[in-house]
Amino acid sequence: MSTAQRLWSTFPFLIALAVLIFLIWSAFLGLGYPYDGIVWYGQSGTILEVDPDGINNNLFAVEDIIISVNGVPWNEARPLYSGLYAGDEARLVIEHEGDQNTIVIQLIQSPVKEYVTRLSPLLVALIFWLVA
Repeated sequence: MSTAQRLWSTFPFLIALAVLIFLIWSAFLGLGYPYDGIVWYGQSGTILEVDPDGINNNLFAVEDIIISVNGVPWNEARPLYSGLYAGDEARLVIEHEGDQNTIVIQLIQSPVKEYVTRLSPLLVALIFWLVA
């Protein structure tokens, strides 16, 4: 077998290794992201679901609209809490029943159920990776 053929035969394994590294990196990013108590956002910034047991659940309600995060407009604030960690505060401008209010929320370490929610797509991808 020539050198070129040997290198070419290792290519699928290198791709598999790269995918595994990407999955691990994605898991670390998901685990390190702070939690604000909002379960689901709409694309327009509308709060669709709030964690009833969350630390900030009394500060916002379903159907509130997030206008900005730390002075950055909603449509430009991706990821929402870039550079912030559990224990930090974030300043949100929220539209509640037509009125705009500025609130300061405390970001916390994600609860276990949030970890499961964040990592479930990665676990499915890992299963497919193992099968392949």
